Formats: sequence, structure tokens, C-alpha cells
Amino acid sequence: IGLIDTDPYIPGGDGDQWYINQNQFLRQIRNFEFDLRDMLLKTDDAGQPLVPTGLHWQVAQATSLQNLKFIMPTGKGITHVGIFTENGSGGFVSGMPSPK
Repeated sequence: IGLIDTDPYIPGGDGDQWYINQNQFLRQIRNFEFDLRDMLLKTDDAGQPLVPTGLHWQVAQATSLQNLKFIMPTGKGITHVGIFTENGSGGFVSGMPSPK
């Protein structure tokens, strides 16, 4: 679902995911650049349409995202997402520059 996916969906699993998100402690991503400009406008995984995503972040406490840059395409019909987060809980986020 994303360039980096912390909890992938199981193919044919009817929405089930690989990990239990409450078990994902002490994860962090630092000093990373996500360039989504060359990704397709949409994808289709086992009949489920998905939008291009830089980071699928589904984790528990004691996690952090620091100094990340998301380079997004511009133009008509763009559906890209920088960070897609669901379930899980909390975490620390810092150093995310705003687009210019």
C-alpha cells in the first residue's frame, strides 16, 4: 500500500493484516525522502483500489517519525497521500517540512 508499509495487508485476507498493530513498539523512521512523483495515479490490489502512498504507518506507542520529506506530484487528478495511518495509537512526529 505504501513505499514503506509497517503493517501490510494479507493478500486474499479480507482486510486482515500481517501484524497486530499494538505489538509494533519502538519503531522509527528518520531522515528519509519519499519521492512519489513517478508513482501511478492508482493501483488495484486483489480487487481493492488503493491510492499511491509514501508511508503506511500503523503502529503503537514509543514510535517516531523525524525529518521526513514527501515530494508529491502536482496537477489534475492527483490522489497521492504522504502518510496513511490507521488503527494503532500515538507516536512522536517532528521535522516535516511544509510544501513550498
